[in-house]
Amino acid sequence: MRFTVNVVSLIACLLLSACDQKESQTPASDRQQRPPIVESADRPLARLAGQTITQSQIDKDLQLALFDLDWQAYRLRLARIEQLISHSDLEGSKSEILLKPPMPPRLMVPFDKRPVRGDVDAPIQLQIFCSYQSPHCGRLNPLLQQLASLYPGMLNQRFYDFPQGFHRYAKQAALAVQCAAVQQVPWEFHDAVYASQDRLTQERFVAIARQLSLASQAFESCLQSGRYESQIQADIKLAKSLGMTRVPVVLINGLYLPGPQPLAIYRYFIESELARLGIPLPQPTQEPEAKQQADQAEPGLQQPRVDRVRDPAAANKRSPTQSKMVLSRQWLDEQLEKQQQLAAYLQPAEHLVEGHALLKLGDVAGEEFYQTLGLETGDVIMRVGDAWMHADQVPLWDQLQQQEAFTLILMRKGFPVHYSYKIKD
Repeated sequence: MRFTVNVVSLIACLLLSACDQKESQTPASDRQQRPPIVESADRPLARLAGQTITQSQIDKDLQLALFDLDWQAYRLRLARIEQLISHSDLEGSKSEILLKPPMPPRLMVPFDKRPVRGDVDAPIQLQIFCSYQSPHCGRLNPLLQQLASLYPGMLNQRFYDFPQGFHRYAKQAALAVQCAAVQQVPWEFHDAVYASQDRLTQERFVAIARQLSLASQAFESCLQSGRYESQIQADIKLAKSLGMTRVPVVLINGLYLPGPQPLAIYRYFIESELARLGIPLPQPTQEPEAKQQADQAEPGLQQPRVDRVRDPAAANKRSPTQSKMVLSRQWLDEQLEKQQQLAAYLQPAEHLVEGHALLKLGDVAGEEFYQTLGLETGDVIMRVGDAWMHADQVPLWDQLQQQEAFTLILMRKGFPVHYSYKIKD
């Protein structure tokens, strides 16, 4: 046995010696001509005037477009996984999706003196590039407010105007918000504009100013002067210089997230940033509205440091369209002086609840009160606060007179719409 081992060892040594001898006999020039192993990011792609253009140079210029492609690939893979799960024959079995979204590039956008919503020193800084006429931005606005409820004191928002060329009234809306900011109500006006997206006219902006009890003459003068046109153009130039082409775009501590995205995607990256900064998650003391949205999570998307299995069907649930706005008590009291006239617009609908006919709005196209509340002709009002609203019970007027805040739930073209109002003295 010992002899056999020695023979095998001898053969191995001879083979290694032969390999070394062959290498030493290879001309040095041949060895030097072998191409070096190059990392893919620094792979040369072209030469221009004697200068080498590498992949890393090209990728830096295209980082947003390349991330968009990565994101599309993630969505395609996720959709395929969901399809496989939904067609699985293993009934009652739990599924866990391990696919994670790609890490976005981090854009460094300097802060300036624009209004900040939330604590200016919050650890999570949201920078939102949007257009007031974009439906996607309109749906994003209540999501941002829900995020503020989910992470109290942990995040703030800065808004950057990026009106798209085909949005006819977006720039005028941006000017109106800037003029409202002079009178210290930028976010109240901002929310009211988003709640009125289908009626963005100068008359509507003036009506919102009255609703918020602004100094009307100063507001209209500011709006007509175009005083903040250069500031809006500076935002557009900034967005384009970063490579942005569409809205919405949300930067979470600089992490680039083009939209629209589900609430769970924003939560995922917010909590990733909190984990990176060593900040513990807030205790789950959520408002019912925020909790409902939080439960409708992206399938398979796990929050950092939280072990949970998602329900793939949850993403397919359509949540109500939601809007929040502030009303001034002075404006509201003026409107309620004509309560009988306003009540005449409420007509019995075909829908019944507990044997009573719900109420729908007649033609309110020219009625400032209903338009200011965001309501439209044909809306079926279902609930005011916790009470049903129908032909034999109209709690709307008492809510307006007695409460500091109230909600409306209505049906519009077959879909639920949820409005929240806060009344300010």
